[in-house]
Amino acid sequence: MKRKIQETGETFGTGSDEFLAKLIRISRGRQDVPPEIQPRVRLAVHSRWTEVISRRARKRRLAIGALIAAVCVFFYFLSPTVFTTEIPGKESQVATVKNIHGRIFVLDDSQLSQPHLVQKGDALSRNAVIETGTSGRASLEMMRGPEVRLDTHTRLHLQSYRSLYLERGAAYVDSQQEAVRISVVTKLGTITDKGTQFEVRVSDEFVRVRVREGAVFLKQQRTRTQIAQANEQLSVDHGGNTSVKRIERYGPEWAWISEVAPALQIENRSVLEVLRRVSRENGWTLNFAEDDIRKRATRTILHGSSDEVPQTNLLDVVLPVSGLKYSIQQGVLTVHSEKGKFK
Repeated sequence: MKRKIQETGETFGTGSDEFLAKLIRISRGRQDVPPEIQPRVRLAVHSRWTEVISRRARKRRLAIGALIAAVCVFFYFLSPTVFTTEIPGKESQVATVKNIHGRIFVLDDSQLSQPHLVQKGDALSRNAVIETGTSGRASLEMMRGPEVRLDTHTRLHLQSYRSLYLERGAAYVDSQQEAVRISVVTKLGTITDKGTQFEVRVSDEFVRVRVREGAVFLKQQRTRTQIAQANEQLSVDHGGNTSVKRIERYGPEWAWISEVAPALQIENRSVLEVLRRVSRENGWTLNFAEDDIRKRATRTILHGSSDEVPQTNLLDVVLPVSGLKYSIQQGVLTVHSEKGKFK
């Protein structure tokens, strides 16, 4: 086989030593860069090198950032408490007693602890167990804001400020769109709120969830999550069977909740604000007989203390001093002028 070397036009056998020697002789050395352009060449090479290094560094940072974000999202959904910051010095406190009716007992997280009576204003620690007995009711303010009320014959375990285990009885949760969601764990599933008012009742036969506002999620073992919306009641029995029906947001079944509501502070509040709070507390729709009455309720600012006035009687105290009266029919609270007709 022959190969032609273009620079000389000579032909050599490719397998001979002569070919290699001739090839070395005809090869030319690399010419040096002229001194006058060396600075420009060096600058151009350095700029290109810097650009390549910066691009690689950006890619590495983006890759690391994406990885960190993915890990954060994973752990956020895996455990909602991962990114929760505890309040320094109050790690063990999960709730405060805001109101009580009757005798309420609590068993602290201790092997030697004995049940003791709860007083208004008491701080409750993690893993405390609350017993309301046959006539007791309680209202608790959880850390981070959600409010929990307990009916009679209730036994509740405070697992944390965002997780409760309801062994029996009934618990009412009012999260008021708080950032912290609260979960109520029962023997038949876990109920988690989405900015709402809802009641969970546990009996020997079933677990029942009634939603007054917002929505809740019920997660049963090995089954899909079910959603209950406002004005709905979701029930589940020991066989895992569920049923949903429509309910009203007001009525006798909700009455116990208002009976244990904390006193509403009226100092420097408008009559309109009090009317809205009481309406929400009872599941009523607020209505004004005339637009001028709404304006009067907005302008009238209240002063004084209502600590000793139950919310169930608050309207009877507040409205007369404002020249107003009210009527309630089919869940609608209508405010009238004192001279208007009312029932």
